Amino acid sequence: MRKFDLALIISLTAIQFFLVWLDVHGIIRSSLGFLFVALLPGYTLITIFYRRFGFTLTFLERLVLSVPLSLALSTIIGLVLSTIGLGTSPKIYALMTSLVIVIGVVASFARSPRDTNTDANDRRDYWGLLGGLLVAALFIGLLAQPEFQARRNGAIASLYILDAAGRIADYPVSAQADTPIRIRVGVTNQSNQPQDFQLSSSLGEEILPILQPGQTWERQVDFSLTKPGLNLVSWTLVSTDGKLRRSVQLWINVH
Repeated sequence: MRKFDLALIISLTAIQFFLVWLDVHGIIRSSLGFLFVALLPGYTLITIFYRRFGFTLTFLERLVLSVPLSLALSTIIGLVLSTIGLGTSPKIYALMTSLVIVIGVVASFARSPRDTNTDANDRRDYWGLLGGLLVAALFIGLLAQPEFQARRNGAIASLYILDAAGRIADYPVSAQADTPIRIRVGVTNQSNQPQDFQLSSSLGEEILPILQPGQTWERQVDFSLTKPGLNLVSWTLVSTDGKLRRSVQLWINVH
């Protein structure tokens, strides 16, 4: 990876991170956001293998291959964040994506082939870069600590829909008009504090009992639809402070 590529990737990543962290909106954030999600993660990954194994790829080829790899990495980051209960808030997502890009840059720089022209200055440049990135990572960690703590202590919950048998494999996607439809709706408190929620949908509203950490509330829902065509049935989970926590949608084709 050329030093110009290295400086450019780090600069774009830092700019986008602070734009998201400071809630700055506009065309600059939108433009950099596209590169941040759809280009930079994959580009750094390609560069690791390009420098390590000596692949002969042109700059245009690396750009083209970067897009699908970046989208795949972005999807994986989102799934991991959801799985561990941190959700996909812009700040947390920007932090994790920035760390992935920075780690990729360091790995690609560290894995550059050794040759006879490598001198002490190159090694000092590498260790200086690594030290600077460690300091930056420490600063980002201190900056992000309140956000992580708020996410952990806040009302984090999962909202899900199951079929009548309690499975996820057979959602109702079509039905006859005025024919009863049965599903199961559930909420799990994933925070470390007791929480109470309000569950709203086009079928009505319901105040949930206080859920202890790790506790799940689930109930059977029976309803019918009369309007022919595609019908949307949605559920929204709101905490007592009025903040939207989760929402799910179910499209049903009525004949």
